[in-house]
Amino acid sequence: MRDLGFGIVDGHVHIGGPPERKGTAADILSLMREQGIERAVAFPGPGQRPDNEGLAKAIAPHRDRFAAFAWINPHQGDEAVDELERMVRHHGFRGVKFQPVLHAFQPMWPMVHAVMRRAQDLGIVALFHSGHAPYSLPWEIGEVAEAYPGVPVVMDHMGLQWMGYVDAAIRVAKRLPNVILGTTGMLFHGRILQAVREIGPDRVVFGSDAPMVHPGPEILRIRVAGLTPAEERMVLRENMLRLITP
Repeated sequence: MRDLGFGIVDGHVHIGGPPERKGTAADILSLMREQGIERAVAFPGPGQRPDNEGLAKAIAPHRDRFAAFAWINPHQGDEAVDELERMVRHHGFRGVKFQPVLHAFQPMWPMVHAVMRRAQDLGIVALFHSGHAPYSLPWEIGEVAEAYPGVPVVMDHMGLQWMGYVDAAIRVAKRLPNVILGTTGMLFHGRILQAVREIGPDRVVFGSDAPMVHPGPEILRIRVAGLTPAEERMVLRENMLRLITP
């Protein structure tokens, strides 16, 4: 397979968690070097209260390699909104991550809107886990995206593995121009090609979910999807780079 000729931007890695996860900044940087990944969007390790401050500290020596999204639990109310603002203004974070399944909320709930309003004010990206009923269905994420058309909304996993959810994710993205589909965890390379053809190559972004998932197979799925070289570059690099560049 031909050399890409450019550095990849990985839109989904985690830094933190227990040692057996191998999720230190050094661990992730090693994977990045091995796989030709130039930059990555980092989230903290999972938890009911993800350690955004710890993430800021871990990536501080490597800001040329990492952009960060604050992983926010909206059940924390005003405290969650304040934390997001602090991470953006004091630490330069470029987005907010929502995990409706882990934190047990639906995307259209008022507490999510409170965080989204602040994201809109801050001019950052919002990323949502998608693909699990009843908390992270594509049309629910679409409802939030429609309410905040100025916020780029990454629907990560693009509906995951159930075909009806993938179809719904693509339909939502076709209807709403601020919705971007993330390839993280999408096993079916043909669906990645479908997304690029139906919503355009500028609104699909690559992510690996390292260290839980090795980036190598995730990159390969993009490369065997049947995209043109220009489309590959957009999905594997340019689209996410555009989202995280101030």
